[in-house]
Amino acid sequence: MINQETLEQIEDCKLKSEVLKKENIPILEEILNKEIEEYKKLKRLNEEGKLNFGKKLKNKELQKTFVDIKKEVDEFLQVQNIESPEIGYYNIFQFRKTNLKYAGVYAALASILTPAAYYAITNFNPIAIFGTIAGTMIAKGIIEYHKEEYNISTYSPLEETIDLSKKDANKTNNIVISAHEYTHHILSKKGILQATVNTYGTSYESFSEGISRGVERHISKVWSEKEDNPSYRYNALNRGLYELKKTYEWTCHKLGVKRNKALLKTKTTTDEDVDKAVNVLIKENMAIETIITRLRKTKEAGSYDIGNTYFTIQEAKYGAEIYAQAVKRLE
Repeated sequence: MINQETLEQIEDCKLKSEVLKKENIPILEEILNKEIEEYKKLKRLNEEGKLNFGKKLKNKELQKTFVDIKKEVDEFLQVQNIESPEIGYYNIFQFRKTNLKYAGVYAALASILTPAAYYAITNFNPIAIFGTIAGTMIAKGIIEYHKEEYNISTYSPLEETIDLSKKDANKTNNIVISAHEYTHHILSKKGILQATVNTYGTSYESFSEGISRGVERHISKVWSEKEDNPSYRYNALNRGLYELKKTYEWTCHKLGVKRNKALLKTKTTTDEDVDKAVNVLIKENMAIETIITRLRKTKEAGSYDIGNTYFTIQEAKYGAEIYAQAVKRLE
């Protein structure tokens, strides 16, 4: 169990206050300068068709490659004896052993929430029972379809599975994202999920996402060198750079420091995707438009942005060892 002192040090609000310091701004500007230059070169290569992202890994290839990913991440974070999660692509019609293992959980939830399920159980009607379970599984399938639709890859601590989206999947992205999601598995095993439950929902999301983004960055560099393929870096920079820029803008705004506008000009594909998604949401819901407008005015940074920025600054100051040290603190 993680001790109380450590939990207080890794809460979202604590990391946010650590990021929100004037002395971090020049460090963050230096990081942004370096990463933007790297990204611009890679973006140019991509536009010229010179980046090789590789084909989407088939399930067997993915599982075989994941063995190497897990080994690299375990060594980087200095962890041992972590049981491997299941990994695969979202598939509405494919139920892994863990899905079947928790089928009873889904049915139990349905029995509490729906009168039909209550009737099925009290009357022990086989047809109604089958209908309840089938309906629950269909609902789960619909949820997974929407995850797929919005290109979300996730780790499920309940089922201990990594589910990758098949949308826009390719080898380089598969490897980098798998490392990110596997890190969530490690942190869950180390007690982050239980700590969230025990502290009545206190969030440690910035801590979890910051470490996972750091591992993602590390794996992108390792595989880029291993295969002499900079495409791995392009994928990682796309996501990470967006979050760093967002936090930089928010920090400058909150501290009243003049921002370097040149650092915000370079748009990643994540910037473009977010802009498209925001425009769709605004068209669908006026209430969401009000919220988004307010967030844009305050330039608020989210937990992912804060976590990535906090650990990137720490890495710049003290080296990549900080990730293993952070995980060690959970023991």
